[in-house]
Amino acid sequence: MVYFSQVYNIVIAQQYLNNLFKLAFRLKVGGVPPPHESFEFLLPMPGVHHYNLVSDPGMHNYKDTLVSVLWCWEISEAMHCPWQHLLPGKVLSHNDTEHLDPDLQRYNARAKLERVASMRQIQGYSNQMRVMSKHYGAAIPGEPEPEPPVTLGRSFQLPDNFHVRPVNANEARKTERGPVDGEDVSFIVNKDTGVKTPILPPEQIKVRLLTVQLDQGAPGCSSAAFCMFFLGLMMMAKFDWIHRLIRDVKAAENSCMKIWVKVKLWTAYLWSINKRPFGKGGNATTKHRWMELFEGSFDIDSPLFLKYVAKIGRCWNMPWGTVKEKWEIFNEVLQLPSFDKHMSLPKLANWFAWNKCAHEQLFEFWAGKMVYESQLLNDTDPDDCGSFAIGAGVDPRSELNAILRNGGGLRLGYRLMKESLYDYACIMKIVENACWDYYTKRIENVKSPADNLKRTWADSRGWAAEPHIWATLQESLHDSDNLDFMQIPFGPSDKATKTLHLSWTLVGVRMWTMSKCSGPPDCWSSIVEPGNDALNRAVEEKMATHHTNILSLEAAVHRVRAAKELWDACLFLSMKPVRLVLEYFRRDKYKASSPLGRHLLMGLIALLADNKIAEDIHQGLRLAGKEGSNPKMSSQRVQEVINHSDVIESRGMSHRAAVPKETLTSTS
Repeated sequence: MVYFSQVYNIVIAQQYLNNLFKLAFRLKVGGVPPPHESFEFLLPMPGVHHYNLVSDPGMHNYKDTLVSVLWCWEISEAMHCPWQHLLPGKVLSHNDTEHLDPDLQRYNARAKLERVASMRQIQGYSNQMRVMSKHYGAAIPGEPEPEPPVTLGRSFQLPDNFHVRPVNANEARKTERGPVDGEDVSFIVNKDTGVKTPILPPEQIKVRLLTVQLDQGAPGCSSAAFCMFFLGLMMMAKFDWIHRLIRDVKAAENSCMKIWVKVKLWTAYLWSINKRPFGKGGNATTKHRWMELFEGSFDIDSPLFLKYVAKIGRCWNMPWGTVKEKWEIFNEVLQLPSFDKHMSLPKLANWFAWNKCAHEQLFEFWAGKMVYESQLLNDTDPDDCGSFAIGAGVDPRSELNAILRNGGGLRLGYRLMKESLYDYACIMKIVENACWDYYTKRIENVKSPADNLKRTWADSRGWAAEPHIWATLQESLHDSDNLDFMQIPFGPSDKATKTLHLSWTLVGVRMWTMSKCSGPPDCWSSIVEPGNDALNRAVEEKMATHHTNILSLEAAVHRVRAAKELWDACLFLSMKPVRLVLEYFRRDKYKASSPLGRHLLMGLIALLADNKIAEDIHQGLRLAGKEGSNPKMSSQRVQEVINHSDVIESRGMSHRAAVPKETLTSTS
C-alpha cells in the first residue's frame, strides 16, 4: 500500500510537470516538443512579464503552509505554485534591537516586533517563483543561455535606464518633443549643473510586474510595504475585498458601541452549544432528550407555554388566539431544528458564519428558551438577573470568560437568553444583511479575471452608488417589515437610536473602503475598456489632470510642510508601477492607445477575482488532514491535494497543466 502511494504521487508529479513542459513549449514556439529537448517552466518565457500571485498561509501538518495560485493575463493561464513551509519566527533579543531604526525601536518597546513572519512570507513568494521558473536540463549548444530563475528581489527591479522617482530639491522636470512623432520625452534636470536625465529609455521595454493579492494580516501588509517602499520593486499589493468587507463589519461593531461585540459573543456561544463540550456534541444529545421530555410533560394549557406563546407567535408571525392556533405553535416548537441537528457553527474566522447562524437559529430564541426553562425549573429567569447593558471600561470578552468560570453548558446557555440579547441580535441581523447579500452575489457572479475586470470598470465609475451601501440604510431604517421584526415602534426609542448608530457607522466604513476605487490604478482602468471612445477620452483627461497635480505636489514637497504631509499620506505616489503607468501615458500624450501604458495598466487590474481561491485550497487541505487518524500529511500528499483542488477550473480559467484523475489509473 505504501509502495502504491509512492508510485501514485510520482506519477502525479511527472504528469503535472510534463503537462507544464508541453504548455511552455507550445506557448513559446508552437507544436509538440520532441522528447529529447530541454524545457523551461512557464514564467521566464518571452511574452510573459506580469504575474498575479494570490497567496495565503495556513496551518497544516503542524506547519505554517503557504499556498499560492499564479495568474498570467498575457497568456490567460493560471497554475498552482509549489507549497512552501514558512519557518517560525524568533523573538528579537536586546542585541538584535541595538541598531534598529528609532521607529522600529518604539514598536519593539510595545512588543510589536516579536516575529519575523513578514520576512518568511517574502522568502516564500520568492522561492515559489524561483522553483516555477527554474531551467531544467543543460544549455543547448549554439543556443543562447537560458534566463535566470525569477526571484522577488532581482527580477522586479526596474532597469538602470529607468528613472521613475520623485525629484529632489535641486531638480525639476522638463518635457520636450521626442524624435518619434506623437511622443514626448521627459527629463529630470539638475538645476545646479543643467544635466538632463531621461526618465524613460528610448526603447520600448516591457518590464516585469508582480501583483500580489493578500488579506490584511500584519505579516502580509508589512512584507508588501517593505518590497514596495523600501526595496522599490515593481510590485503592487492589492488587498482582498472579502477580508476588507469582514473587517468593515467588525470595525462597525467595535467602534459604534461595545454592546454589539457582547451580542456577537453571547449569541456565538449560544448557537455553538450543540458542538460542546470539546466539539463532541454531548449537549446536542441532551437537548434532544429535553425536547422529548417537554413533549411528554407540557401542552398548550401549561403555564410555561402560556408564558411564551405570545412572544413565539409574534416571532414566527403566527396567530395564537384559538386552541387550534396554539396547537399549531406547539407542534412547531417540537420541530425546532437545533434540538435535532448540530446546525452551523458560528466560527469567528469564517466569513459571515454569525449571519448564517442568525438566519438559521434566531427564530428559535423564545421557543428554545421555553424548552430550556422546562428542564431548569430551579433557575431564575435571565431577565430577572440584571440588565444586559455593559458598563464603561468593561471588556465583553473578559465578562464572558468570567461567566464561563462558573460553569458552561446548557445551563449557561439559558442564563444568556435575555430579552435584550434577542432584540439586539435582531437589529444586527437586519443591519448586516445587505453586506451578506453583497458577499454572496459577488462570489457567485465574479469568479474569473474577466469578471473581475468588468467589476473594476463598473466600480471605478459608480462605487458611490453600490447597491449594498444604500440597502443597508434602506433595510434598517425604512423597511416596515424589518422594523416590525426588530420591534422598533414609531417615534424616538433606544432601539431606533442604536439601529441608526450601527447602520450609519457600517455605511461610513464601507464608503471609506469603496472610495479606493477612486484612487490609482483603478480610477484609470476604463481607459482600456473597449467599445466606449467617449469614456476613454474622459479618462485620458482625468489621467492628465491627475499627473499634473501629482507633479505639482512633488515640486511643493520641498517648500511646503503641508505638501510633505499630504505626499506621505498618499502612499500610491511612491509606488513604482503607478508612477510608471503615468510616465508611459505621458510620453504618448495620455492617449488611450499608448501601447506600454495599456500593457502595464492591464497588469495592475487584470487580476484574479479574490483571495477565496487560496482559502478554498486550505479547506481542501483541512479535509484531507482529517481523513486519517493522524492529520499529518506527506509533502507529496499536500501538493497532490493542491493540484487536484479544482479551484482554478471552477472559476472558468484555463489550467492546461492539470492532471485529470481518470487518466492516472491506467498510467499507474
